[in-house]
Amino acid sequence: GFSWLTLSLRVGKGCIFLAQVVLGWILTDEDFGVFAIAASVIGFIKVFHDGGVPQVLVQRGDAEFKRLQGAAFWIAMTVSLLAGIVLAGVAPWIASVYGDRRLTAVLWVLAVSLPLGAPANVLRARLQLDLRFRIISMIAAGRFIIRSVGMVILALLGFGVMSFVLPLLIVAVFENMATFLATRSHPWK
Repeated sequence: GFSWLTLSLRVGKGCIFLAQVVLGWILTDEDFGVFAIAASVIGFIKVFHDGGVPQVLVQRGDAEFKRLQGAAFWIAMTVSLLAGIVLAGVAPWIASVYGDRRLTAVLWVLAVSLPLGAPANVLRARLQLDLRFRIISMIAAGRFIIRSVGMVILALLGFGVMSFVLPLLIVAVFENMATFLATRSHPWK
């Protein structure tokens, strides 16, 4: 498991590094500045984004997973949705504080990505309990590759600072599909 996770982290960090180098040639300093502000805001919000539900599922173990997965899914979705709503609500205020309207749209995309990522977080707990670290690592590597390639393509197409965040929506859909296909679990039932 450690080897697979290490490999996926190396692939991921390499992809992100290369993407950042390319983005440095394409995007402006202001784009990076807006993204840095958004990253600091989302770093704070992400603390609350799933309510710690996946960790509880892993801690409780395999015996209780089936019994708890439905409630855990809906709690994670609710907390993520609330975090997204709060972030979307404060986005215009944050943008006005920093004096950059682009920050509103960036934060709105990040707000949408929060509840989109909740199903994969719960399903990933199932994979962890099953010790399927190879699958977890492959999904993580896919996430890094999709995000990196997406950022570069969008930057080349002229999306500016939105190039950093729009790929997160595709990543969330990818992770949801990949974790569902790997687990065949239906926690929303």
